[in-house]
Amino acid sequence: MAKDYVKLSDSELITHFMAGEEAAFREIVNRYKNSLYAFLRQFLNRHDLVEDVFQETFLQLFASRDSFDTSRPLRPWLFTIAANKAKDALRKWQRTSDV
Repeated sequence: MAKDYVKLSDSELITHFMAGEEAAFREIVNRYKNSLYAFLRQFLNRHDLVEDVFQETFLQLFASRDSFDTSRPLRPWLFTIAANKAKDALRKWQRTSDV
């Protein structure tokens, strides 16, 4: 029987994701994709950078899943990753556009 990931809390999703359940990761992406994308659009205001940082954020989440503290909320962690990736992208873009 398939799990209904939509009904799980963020903490439960992360626990399933950390246990290797790919469907839990897909639900996290689905749950946060719109708000994260909107956040990045406001932060960066460049479509190409938004797309890159959006993907990098979820790649970082995937790579860092073992270091996540399940007693803490997911949303601030995810948005902090996105903000840091966005700042890095802006710095890189500014360095290369000043040439």
